Amino acid sequence: MYMETTHGWYDKFYPYRKTILPMNLHYKYWRELGVTKENLECPFYNIEFGIILLARITARVKDPTSRKVATIYHFLGTEKVNEYGA
Repeated sequence: MYMETTHGWYDKFYPYRKTILPMNLHYKYWRELGVTKENLECPFYNIEFGIILLARITARVKDPTSRKVATIYHFLGTEKVNEYGA
């Protein structure tokens, strides 16, 4: 949440973004899990679902570290730790 809200300057330049802060989640990616735009607009549920995603990533990563988990949270298709995760 810290990374997403402190590095979220792009919403000033791209006000029509499809993600919702504070966890910067894209509701269409997770709608099969019951996530809706309305849910994510509530900070409580936004943070709760962000925590659920982080826990699921952590459970699936071999030898999880904060760097690996943050990298995957930033881009689910990544295979190497990126600058964001580092």
